[in-house]
Amino acid sequence: MGKKSKKKGKGGATKAARKERLQERRVQQLLEVEEDVNDAPDDVAEEDPLAGRKREIMEGDRVWFLHPGAGNSDIHRGRVGHIVDTDQTRHATIESPFGMLPKACAICRNDLSEPSVEYQATPDGARANEDGLLVAPAIRCPHAFHCDCIKRWLRTRNVCPLCNTQWNFAAPQPIGHRHRHPMACEVPIVDVFPDFCDLTLRFDIGDEVLCFSYAHDGWVEATVSSLWPTAGDVRSMARYLPSNQSERVPCYGCNGGSIIVEHDEDWQIRKRPSSFRLQVGDDVVFDVAVSKCVKQIDTPNLWLPATISSVHLLGGTYYAAYECTFKYGGRQHSAHITVDDDEHVARVDREPRDRLFDAISQYCRREHLKFLVDEFDIDASMFGELLVARAVECASYQALLWLQKDCNVDVLGILDEEGNNILHQMASTSNAERFIHEAGRMSFANSHQNQLDFMGGKARVAGAQNEAGETWLDILVRRGDTRALDRALSPNFGLGWELSYTFYFDAKNLQSLSSAIADKGDPTMKLIYESFARFRMLQNQCFAIRCINGRDTSEDEVFKNESMAVLRGPDALAPIHAKRLVRWFHDWRGSSNHLDRFPFAPLVTGGLPRLFELIFDAEDDMLANHEYMLWSRENRDEYIQPELIEAPNGDFNNCIDGDLITACIIGEQTCSSHEEFDAHKVQHYLRTVSQHAVSCGPTCPSWLSHMKGMNAYLETMSRVSHSRKQMEYWESKMKLLEDDSSLPGRLKILSYLLDKQPQQANTLMKYHVLDTILERQCGVLRFMASCAFRLSSSTLDDDPADLQSLEYLCESSPVPVRSCDGFNLLHFAAYLGRAEIVAWLHTQ
Repeated sequence: MGKKSKKKGKGGATKAARKERLQERRVQQLLEVEEDVNDAPDDVAEEDPLAGRKREIMEGDRVWFLHPGAGNSDIHRGRVGHIVDTDQTRHATIESPFGMLPKACAICRNDLSEPSVEYQATPDGARANEDGLLVAPAIRCPHAFHCDCIKRWLRTRNVCPLCNTQWNFAAPQPIGHRHRHPMACEVPIVDVFPDFCDLTLRFDIGDEVLCFSYAHDGWVEATVSSLWPTAGDVRSMARYLPSNQSERVPCYGCNGGSIIVEHDEDWQIRKRPSSFRLQVGDDVVFDVAVSKCVKQIDTPNLWLPATISSVHLLGGTYYAAYECTFKYGGRQHSAHITVDDDEHVARVDREPRDRLFDAISQYCRREHLKFLVDEFDIDASMFGELLVARAVECASYQALLWLQKDCNVDVLGILDEEGNNILHQMASTSNAERFIHEAGRMSFANSHQNQLDFMGGKARVAGAQNEAGETWLDILVRRGDTRALDRALSPNFGLGWELSYTFYFDAKNLQSLSSAIADKGDPTMKLIYESFARFRMLQNQCFAIRCINGRDTSEDEVFKNESMAVLRGPDALAPIHAKRLVRWFHDWRGSSNHLDRFPFAPLVTGGLPRLFELIFDAEDDMLANHEYMLWSRENRDEYIQPELIEAPNGDFNNCIDGDLITACIIGEQTCSSHEEFDAHKVQHYLRTVSQHAVSCGPTCPSWLSHMKGMNAYLETMSRVSHSRKQMEYWESKMKLLEDDSSLPGRLKILSYLLDKQPQQANTLMKYHVLDTILERQCGVLRFMASCAFRLSSSTLDDDPADLQSLEYLCESSPVPVRSCDGFNLLHFAAYLGRAEIVAWLHTQ
């Protein structure tokens, strides 16, 4: 009872300490909340979707922002140049190539598509210049005026007449010119939000489209009236601007803003057809499986004859290009055809070969092309070159995939006379954006059978150059195809993830692309490139860390990686880059199969202390709270206590989940299947250990040294007996006692963690000492002992070499016995069958 009371008292003290720490944490959280409230502007309501975000904004970020002089009516996009802290708030200097000219001049009130009032009122012969025919946009705000109007205003004050921002002229543009112009401005940080969207959209203002309207509960005809949202759009939808990659903003406003389109995808907005292939009364065949039958029929997997009864059906939950009527089972039916292509509907008298070419031109799927060839017994090899030419002309990804996978055509090996491979040729077509979009979509589907391997293989076509020294991306830049370039470099269902890998698209390719964009002088392309280059660097940092092998990779070797150089840079900059990497991981985690697992675990198991400290200081919770998958050294065949032997036949699963400290203890082990349990080998091994421990004197070598000598003897004997089984067994036991190359780094990480949280060190050691014995980590056990003496020397003997006196370390360990009082390390090692640990401790 006395012992129980003693333990209870200790537990009570621990509970009280835990409660005190919890209270301190709560107080700190309240202080942080109070600081956030005090820093927030008074005029921002709590429910305002445009209130400041939690995600930290850093220099170089692509962002959405509310211009302070625009009355918060419009949301702009740009790149953060600098962040300036003042006494009252933080401001970001933002450079934007997307300043859109307003509709009217606020000085003379004339539309900017017309001359100024002064120009119109002045007779032809009396006009001193043509300033009335030019528009002067500002650089530091989103406003613009007629040149003669603003020049007259600037004679009195050198500020914008609408927002009082210091006036700086951008390049004048002719009246009626609605293109974007670069601008730069300072914005309070609470009005800045991260931008993860692509920079371009499929449609422009004025395009006629079909879109799904929730207000009309169906598809309607519309005209695009605005790109991206206004502040009013976001507030009216009660939508927050994004704080991570999974959150998006509305893409279009249609019909004067009465319809908001959130996704730039065919299932919500598509081009309004100007003509149709079929007319009312045409006899057709249609695929029942992909149609919308008014009444379900019993056998959906077939093509049926029908007659077109209506064209262009709107107002429903889906858009239908055609309605057709047909007979089936002796009854009249009707069906809606949602897409006007050969995969859904075709003329009944259309020749099969013509249908095949139609299907390629209409971007039909690979499965439909296979169906046509099989159903009509078409020998595609008879006109294979024509099929390839049609697929290249139309930039049909699915057709090229079909030719490569099903027709034995080496599409990836195609080269023309100028050295252009298939991607060069795709980039030269007007349909390049569509091709890249489909390639990105198939890449995210994560099915190698449904992909053209542009990145790998012998061809490596993604990074190849033609005779002119151009990559396919250089051709997109030269042609001025901003949308296709944006799609190619986008991580949002584009090819940005694949092109980020240096072995697919190397530094030479990147430099070539940078030079091409610089020569082009397009500010939007420049921003696309800068965003991709930063994404690529962070992706490669993450990949380099994920590929760390602690046994074969030193920290210095990791830092030699081109992308990792910034993390080894000046002490003031390395923590900033570490924060940026951690933030990037949170932004994109789970969005791609390229980032499907925790990448920072190798820092712990591989023992890379400098990188670990940078990441831990950037966000300690991420590493501390992660559940690490580890390979245990535990072998239950060797337990002395029969109740601990759960798998006597060696079937014990070595994969375990552990916390941060357990990962430091175990390190980076590989999964090894245990051989069949051999009682004779185990008994001989344990008997040898016991004999060594009993007979060992002051000058006796350590057990590991003894094992190495024994192994050398067994190796000599194996040459005579031609049997290596006994020697291999001893080699496996030696590996369990030898310190691996990652141990020094792991011990530095443990020391760093103990220095960061010294008050928890004693409890930490008690809880994990059993893991150290279970995993035969002698070096970690030595470290724990030395730390325990340093932290709690008052409770121990004066001799730090007396490891057997560490009874207090074991009192809190989860040992499966009724009472562990009085157990020391030797007791635990013996109880768990760790005879080699006993011998090692004895020789210390």
